[in-house]
Amino acid sequence: MSGISTYRRDEADRIFAQAMPLIDSVLLQNYALPRADAVEMEACLRDWFHAFVRRPGSPETLERLRPHLLAMACNAGHVYWSSRTDVPNDGNVRRCLSLGPERIAIEMEKAEAERKKAPNEPGKENR
Repeated sequence: MSGISTYRRDEADRIFAQAMPLIDSVLLQNYALPRADAVEMEACLRDWFHAFVRRPGSPETLERLRPHLLAMACNAGHVYWSSRTDVPNDGNVRRCLSLGPERIAIEMEKAEAERKKAPNEPGKENR
C-alpha cells in the first residue's frame, strides 16, 4: 500500500466508523443536508480523513485526529449551504450557519463527551 500502512488505514477506518453516528447527526440534523448529499459528503470525508492521517506530522495515535474529523464534517455542512440560495428555514441550520463550523464542532464534541460520561440508563448503552 502506498503511503499508509494497513494498520493505519484500518485504524483510520475504525475511528471514522466510530464517528459516523456523530457525523450523520451533524450533516442530517444540524445542517439538514438531503440524505443523498449527506451520503456523498460522508464518502468525501472518509477520503479526506485517509489523506489527513498520511500527512507528515500525524500523531502516532490517530484517535487524536477525531476532533479534526468532526470539525471537517461541520465545515462541509457549513460550506454546503454557504453559497446556496435555498437554505432551509430551519432553526438548527440557521443557528449552525450563524455560529460557524468550529463552534458547532466544539459543542458536538462536548455533548458527546457528556453523553459518554453519563451513567447508563436502562435500555440505553454508552458507546
